[in-house]
Parts: sequence; C-alpha cells; structure tokens
Amino acid sequence: MVTPLGQRLRQLRTSAGIAADELSERGGFSHSLVSHIETGQIANPGARTTARLAELLGASLDWLIAGAGSPPTVEQSRAAFDRHRQAPAQAS
Repeated sequence: MVTPLGQRLRQLRTSAGIAADELSERGGFSHSLVSHIETGQIANPGARTTARLAELLGASLDWLIAGAGSPPTVEQSRAAFDRHRQAPAQAS
C-alpha cells in the first residue's frame, strides 16, 4: 500500500521533472530508497531522511508528512533542488 507521504513525494518529484535516482544521489541515499518510499515499501523513512527530502524539494515537513499547508510550486521545488546541486550529499 502506498503511503500518503510516498504519494506526495512522487507527485512533487515528478512534477518538478526530477528522476528518483537523481534525487537519491543528491540526497546521499541508496538508489532504491526514493522508489521504496514512493511505493510504500518503506512507510516510515525516518526523521533525517524525511527532512532531507523535504529540504531538497523545497517542501515543508508538515506538508510532506501530513499534507498540512500548501505544497511548494513546481518552480519552488525545482529551484530548491537546483540550489543543492553543489551542496555535499548528506548521509541518511
């Protein structure tokens, strides 16, 4: 079963035109982590991983976890992701 967090993550990532493997690499995650979160194989990715995903995509934790508030626009997500292009990857 896909979790709401996984659904929101996939929606945000794909609308911003970001590949799952690119997000994984930029976040310092294993290449399968994003896919496993999006499909519900990992229902609770942990606080550090969730915070890093939110940061990379310009989303608030409240929105990514619970759908509270407004999602970032595609432009905001893309800009946040691009800002982290040169940033060193964080281990999860």
